[in-house]
Amino acid sequence: MSNEDSLKKQRDRFLSFSFSTSDLLFQINGDGKIIFALGAVKVLTGYENAAEIKGLNWVDLFSRGDRLSLKVLVKSAVKGLRNGPVLVSFDKSKSKQNILVSTISMPSSDDVYISVAVSNALTSQIGDSVRGYHDSQPLDKDTFIAVAQETIGMAGELGENLDMTFIDLYGAEKAKKAIGSDEWNKLSSDIDKMLCNESIDGGCAVQIDVGKFSVLHDDELDIGRISKNIANISKERNLSSDDLTIRTKKISADNKDMDERDAMRALFFTLSEFERNGSDMTIETLNTSFKSYVAANTGKIKEFKEILEKMSFSMHFQPIVDLNTSKCTHYEMLCRFQEGNTFEWILFGEEVGLAAEFDISVCRRSFHYISNKRYSTDEKFSINVSGQSIQNDTFFAKLMKEIDGNKSIKGRVIIEITESSRVSDLEKVAGFITKIQDAGLEVALDDFGAGSASFQYLNSLPVNYVKIDGQYIKNIMHDRRDLVMVKNLTQMCKDLGVKVIGEFVEDGDIASTLRGLGVDYGQGYYFGKPNSSPDYKMIG
Repeated sequence: MSNEDSLKKQRDRFLSFSFSTSDLLFQINGDGKIIFALGAVKVLTGYENAAEIKGLNWVDLFSRGDRLSLKVLVKSAVKGLRNGPVLVSFDKSKSKQNILVSTISMPSSDDVYISVAVSNALTSQIGDSVRGYHDSQPLDKDTFIAVAQETIGMAGELGENLDMTFIDLYGAEKAKKAIGSDEWNKLSSDIDKMLCNESIDGGCAVQIDVGKFSVLHDDELDIGRISKNIANISKERNLSSDDLTIRTKKISADNKDMDERDAMRALFFTLSEFERNGSDMTIETLNTSFKSYVAANTGKIKEFKEILEKMSFSMHFQPIVDLNTSKCTHYEMLCRFQEGNTFEWILFGEEVGLAAEFDISVCRRSFHYISNKRYSTDEKFSINVSGQSIQNDTFFAKLMKEIDGNKSIKGRVIIEITESSRVSDLEKVAGFITKIQDAGLEVALDDFGAGSASFQYLNSLPVNYVKIDGQYIKNIMHDRRDLVMVKNLTQMCKDLGVKVIGEFVEDGDIASTLRGLGVDYGQGYYFGKPNSSPDYKMIG
């Protein structure tokens, strides 16, 4: 066999290997330009042949929402190793199938090789494991901020410019009343999904309030076309331009000179400004938003930090009582600021990212009180820590340091996780809980209810107590649904060996009913209001 025949055979062998899992192959240079293509170019891309796409930027062949992910795929490639696959679609595709894209770069060259595979029996299974934004649902506000911040950061690393457009439907409240809540919800959902499809990475859109939407996108998005799409969606629900006026406000997502936390604050401030002022807001970029945020909050942030440093707050105590013996088993310690409204201060701390600092200050103050208390060492105390803080590594390290430095609190403290809906990393938090318990403290889960998330938390987090949300208890004497709900929640906790606390116990009838349902402990004005000292007078 001649050398030429041997090379031909080797070429054919490599091509057969490539096309056994691929339908199209690209080779791109360091600038992302296509220098070679082979395979089903016309069928997949809509271009006539490989010659037509040679010299094009390869990501321009794909849907706009996919391009950032594909650029990251190339940028993060390790020479000699395959990267991917990711699930994307072509911009001009005649096929409605999703496709899988993988990349590999060779050690001897800056060129990158792109493998494109159309879904089939094998790749559809792979696609299920990598499917993301193509099946994504509209985000809630907090998740949108987190996703947007991460996406903007990736775009910055790639030198890409992103914009954020805010869409304000004037007359939304009146239109909602005119067509009814059900029809309005369908309209909002349709707009949400349309914006998701137009957004960067196909899922970065959010409905902030009634008639107010935000979408993160590249600088090529035609906002005029988006407005027309919304008008058409509204028309399908029998609303006209007289009923809804579509106004938009586009700001640059430039976040230069901002670290991750500052970018998060800028996003939060921007969305809050839009929620308050609609498209009339004056913010033009995330950078100017952060400056506005700082200007608006510098004095208040400084004041809040001084309160925490000086511990200019006091602790109040509300008894938690054994429903079978009427004896107080422990007290929940509640913070009261010496100046201003306590609830507003706590919300502000969360808004500006100081929740963890606040929580550690409260723990420090509470541990000091318990360690130096002259009363019976049998008394136990529950201290609130937000779900936002408990998954913060820095906060947890400080918390464990405080626990280690206050040995006398062992067996006397329950860490109560509030706002559990903010817990996203269940595995991490479960590990933290175990470490807290190993140190001699117990852990409670607050706001436990009927939502699927509550069941997931109970299944994943090894807590000692759950506190059933007061909304199910306050009407328990008049609403059979609430009664059945509390009964079932209690039984489930009992089966798992978790003790149950019922809050909002306002009278003896509620206490008696909870006791009959098997609830272990009660908390509420029937047993005592929060007091400046741990004082409980036994009922009966």
